[in-house]
Amino acid sequence: MATLGKEDDLNDLFMEINASDLSVEFGEIRMQSEDLIVFLTPREKDDFSVNSYAHLNVNDEIQVEGANLRMEVSGDSAEIRASVSALELTDPYPPLRLRGLTLPFWDLNLSESPAFPVGVEKTIHFDEFSFDDEVLKLYQGSLSVTWIEDGGLVSVRVPPLSASMPDLGIAFVDFSYQGLIEMTELPQLNYGQVLSGARVLVGDEAVVENLSLSFRLKGPQKVLVDSLTASIWGSRMELQPANATIRLDQNQSGRISLSLDGADLRIPEKGLSIEGLRGELRLAQLQPLETEGEQTIFFDRLSSPSMEFLDGNLSFAIQKGEELVVGQAHAKALGGTVSIDSGSLNIYSGSMKVKLSPRAIEGQRVLDLFELGEQKGRVDGLFSGSLQFSNADGLWDFGPGFLELSSSEDSEIELRVFELLTSGLAEGSEEMERMKLTAWALEDLALDSMRVNFKVLEKERQILLSIGGVRETDRKKVELKYRPTIIGGLKEIMQWQRKFIE
Repeated sequence: MATLGKEDDLNDLFMEINASDLSVEFGEIRMQSEDLIVFLTPREKDDFSVNSYAHLNVNDEIQVEGANLRMEVSGDSAEIRASVSALELTDPYPPLRLRGLTLPFWDLNLSESPAFPVGVEKTIHFDEFSFDDEVLKLYQGSLSVTWIEDGGLVSVRVPPLSASMPDLGIAFVDFSYQGLIEMTELPQLNYGQVLSGARVLVGDEAVVENLSLSFRLKGPQKVLVDSLTASIWGSRMELQPANATIRLDQNQSGRISLSLDGADLRIPEKGLSIEGLRGELRLAQLQPLETEGEQTIFFDRLSSPSMEFLDGNLSFAIQKGEELVVGQAHAKALGGTVSIDSGSLNIYSGSMKVKLSPRAIEGQRVLDLFELGEQKGRVDGLFSGSLQFSNADGLWDFGPGFLELSSSEDSEIELRVFELLTSGLAEGSEEMERMKLTAWALEDLALDSMRVNFKVLEKERQILLSIGGVRETDRKKVELKYRPTIIGGLKEIMQWQRKFIE
């Protein structure tokens, strides 16, 4: 219906254009539309509105369902809004699919040449975004873009949203993204990008919380990680500088490699830090987490509140997503070297078993681990041996093993244990006199031999101590063979330690 105005223009005109199987070609671009509907409504002179709907196919590479373009024109001013029910890209483009896409509002001046809206933020909203169908999905999100430079540098911001990787059983809760992108350098991102999130769920378990990741891209399959902070299984971890590179194997789904080149890892609440991490970790899959066989990493320094390891290496494998199996490890520690011959750690429960081989470690440094203080004891000598420890169900215990003096040359021991050895003995008794001599000898004993044996019997644990040596003064000489036995495990050792300190 149309009405002719006094100035030969049309008022209240409603025009509908309906087309099926429409095809348009521009050079190498072929656009097809199965259904196209256009509503044109003029109002006043130079004022009109356009509302169009279409399903589009571009070169059989871009599929658009439910495209809606709305335009209001008044003189030189034009307002444009657009939305798409579904958008799908196929080869040669990345396999992307968007649902419920709403494009940003544009306010144009038709009397001026088109230009990038430098400094103006434009926002795209979507209901669902998916990459390769089940590889990555984003839900109920938005993408805000601000051009910093005309046609070049762009600021991109994604407010918190939820995402998932269905193939791997991983979910991301309240994740956000912010970064600068140089459009002429894509697919590389040479400016730092920041990804933050509240939680990462594997199955129903939150394994990562409060994540902040700074990274750059050197292509679709190469990520450079500059820094990472997160709470992993309840412990806050900081990887800074990360100096890490993540590579994705496009041909083998789920295979990822992580290269470290001088990374520093810290767990502040436990006082643990690892400096100079180097090596490559190759993951066969993420769910369940498994490595491609045994992996080896190196480090310059590993320190905890009680010990320090230098120039170390560790070979391990992660199996079935829950067990870390140590093949071997070596590091300088306690003045000598400490090796792990074998070991295992359950990532979820924390239960572990480890077999150690200390070589030429300093006795005094071992004694210092018990925090006895120099006024209670001193040991000069190098020790070697084999030790086993475990903490099943959170209870630490030892297994069969020993620690013995490597050489008696210049080896001495000073232990002030008079009260400990004589407590409860009758004054003047033979046992009292024997313990007095033993205590006196241990105060300054030149060692001939010293060995600690750890025995595991059916119903008990035993620690057998053997000390042999001589203390000689102008007035007295004692040749000592002292072989006490402690019945019990590590708990009893700690109780003995407290008594010794007191």
